[in-house]
Amino acid sequence: MKKNVRMISRLIAMAMAGVLVLSACGGKKAETSTTTAKAEETKATEESKAEEKAEEGGSKAFDKLVEEAKGQTVNFYGWGGDDRLNQWLDGFYAEYLKKNYDITLNRVPMGIEDILTQLSAREEGGKHGIRY
Repeated sequence: MKKNVRMISRLIAMAMAGVLVLSACGGKKAETSTTTAKAEETKATEESKAEEKAEEGGSKAFDKLVEEAKGQTVNFYGWGGDDRLNQWLDGFYAEYLKKNYDITLNRVPMGIEDILTQLSAREEGGKHGIRY
């Protein structure tokens, strides 16, 4: 009987030691997870602030560009070989630009060779008609 009690006591002691070891490991892991979560949150906040700052600059540049084009006709040089794209540009997009920005869209369909020739000539002449 004493032998059984001693064996049960040892098993209980080993089980308790195992629980303590596992608890200690679990606590450290939780702390690491919390630290990792905080670091990720900080990184996300910094990225968000950087994106907002970039959007502000981009928005200002866009607003200036729109103001310059307001009431004007803007030539859109591009490949004219896609009927669906042409319909969308001439219909929906042209109407959207006119309604929202008072800009008239003039689509100028061209082949790729013509586009490259036109761009090269503008670059050589010092005119930069492309906005990025």
